[in-house]
Amino acid sequence: MALKKKATREELLQKKEGSRTEEILAYQNDPEKSEELRKRERFKNLKRKDKGTR
Repeated sequence: MALKKKATREELLQKKEGSRTEEILAYQNDPEKSEELRKRERFKNLKRKDKGTR
């Protein structure tokens, strides 16, 4: 049962990554938006470090 739960979590992470890459591709042409996205990504990473995960 635990293995099944982990598999679904991995799928969710993959979906999340996929949507993020689509967002990045959409913003590549617009430098202003890409800068905003970079700041958001950095903030997410900082929050992740604070939680102690990854």
